This record gives sequence, C-alpha cells and structure tokens, in this order.
Amino acid sequence: MRRALACLVAVAALAGCGGGGDGGGSTKSEQPAERTGAITKDPAAERVLRDASDAFTKGRADMLASLQTDLRQNDTQTLVDDLWDLRNVIYKFDQALRRIEFAPGRAERVSVEILEIDRGAIARIDPILDAKEPPPGLADAVQQAATDAAAIERKTRDLIAGTG
Repeated sequence: MRRALACLVAVAALAGCGGGGDGGGSTKSEQPAERTGAITKDPAAERVLRDASDAFTKGRADMLASLQTDLRQNDTQTLVDDLWDLRNVIYKFDQALRRIEFAPGRAERVSVEILEIDRGAIARIDPILDAKEPPPGLADAVQQAATDAAAIERKTRDLIAGTG
C-alpha cells in the first residue's frame, strides 16, 4: 500500500513538472514573486510591513506635531524628550523591517533606500540625546530629523505601492 502511494506521489510530481519545458531553470516559487511583483517572500510578511508602516506614519505625525509645539514654545527639555520618542519610532520601524524577508530585488532597495536613512537619522539624533545640555543648532537638528522621517515614510510608501 505504501509503495503504491509513493508511486502515485512520484507520478503526480512528474506530471506537475511538465514535459516540454523551455529550458529555463525557474521554479514555481520564484515565478509568483516575479509575476505579481511581491514585496516580501512570505505574503503574511506584507501585512507585517503594512502594519509597521502604519505605526511609523502615526508615530511620526504625533512626534512631529509635538516637536513643532516644543520649538514654538522654546521648550528645549520637552523637545529633547520628544526627540527621544521620534528616535524610538524610527528604531522600532527599522527593527520591524530587519525582521522581514523581502523578495529578491526588494531587499537591496530596502537596505539602501530605507535602512540607511534610518541609520543616519538615529546617528544624528543620538548625540543630541547624549548631550548634558541641548546643543547649539537644536532646531536645525530637529528639522533634519523631521526630513529624515518624511523620507523614510515616502520611501516605504513607494516600496509598498511598487513605485519609485
């Protein structure tokens, strides 16, 4: 009985291979990603990406509104606290992206276009947070952090939409 079942499985596998192939070495698992323009290797990971993007967008908007208020009120202590929060929003998004296995061709784009901005934004924010006193040029640094966060959001939106 087991032998008959094994033969049926083997026949079904051979039938699925098709006899008149084109000589190309692509497998079925590669074709859907290429054909559909998949972002991730696992379709469930696309939901994770979208959720992380939504959380980033909301966190970014909340923090930028707070930072703008702090700047208008010249409240440097709250500004630094809110900058911490923006850094954490960027960091959490960065970590979410690093856990996603992207489809071929997408991983390099994520690394070069999004994760590099994340890294740069965090590297610019950290010295401010580590300083004993708010450094000169704090408003410019906050503006650069806002610009970085906007670029992260834009690049992520383009990635999800398949544009850019």
